Amino acid sequence: MRLCVGRLVSKRRFYGLVPAQKFQAQQVARLSLGANVFLVVIKVGAGWQSGSLSVLAEGVQSLLDIVASAS
Repeated sequence: MRLCVGRLVSKRRFYGLVPAQKFQAQQVARLSLGANVFLVVIKVGAGWQSGSLSVLAEGVQSLLDIVASAS
């Protein structure tokens, strides 16, 4: 599944899009990935600095979300 302008689409539907739609879908996916990476860095850094295991666990969970969405 891929993110396509706010909704998930299958690979078959993704490859059926016109080039402009593919480009827009890829931009949205990259933006989403970048935002998630930023959140991981902030959460892990805050958890590390504060010594809070719950915040650190949230950072690890966000990291696993990135891995799951990338596959």
